[in-house]
Amino acid sequence: MLTRFRAGLVIYVPEGDVSDSTRFPERFDGVFAALMASGCICF
Repeated sequence: MLTRFRAGLVIYVPEGDVSDSTRFPERFDGVFAALMASGCICF
C-alpha cells in the first residue's frame, strides 16, 4: 500500500503470516529487502 506523506512517501510492508495464503513471509521479506537495498529507511 502506497500512501502520500507530507515529507515524502510512506510504503507499508506488512509482516508475512504463514497461516494467511495471501501473505507468504518469503514474498514480503523479499519486497522489504529490495526496498532496503534501494535506499529506503525503516522506522
